[in-house]
Amino acid sequence: QYHVSPTMDGALRAQSEIFQEIYADNRVGGQARAEACEAHDDYIWAQSQGSAPGTERGDVSLSVYHVCAIADQDRADEIFAEIYAPQFDEMIEDGRIGSWGWQSHVLGGQFRRLQTVTGEDYSVVNAARIESMQTATQEHPELAREFSQICNSHVDYLWDIVHEAP
Repeated sequence: QYHVSPTMDGALRAQSEIFQEIYADNRVGGQARAEACEAHDDYIWAQSQGSAPGTERGDVSLSVYHVCAIADQDRADEIFAEIYAPQFDEMIEDGRIGSWGWQSHVLGGQFRRLQTVTGEDYSVVNAARIESMQTATQEHPELAREFSQICNSHVDYLWDIVHEAP
């Protein structure tokens, strides 16, 4: 579950309003949700690179949560912009993926950067990720290596985009 807002205050307010609605106006539903989802992590991200606002997303999403060295994470952003972003933009232009994003950590746990790719199915988003890594490694080996040294661990998730509202 995630919420998008142009401001931090807006995101926090939306979160509060949603939980008020779930728990105050529907205690039974709120309790059922709490029992079904016993634990969670809260993060606040700021999108720093990615598809233009309003870009139609795909039916599924790949999220890559990166653990990065805090002192060098801005350098990782620069490298991502140079060797990965153009590839994802080209994949959108070719119609191979729906959207992509690169987010920076504002608040939350250990993950410092979040990369997302949406597409029509899991094989599409996974293929986009593999292609981007292979191309970066072949065409920009030093930068790809530097990026991997800064963001040296990650966790991947595949998601079905179930509910989405403007």
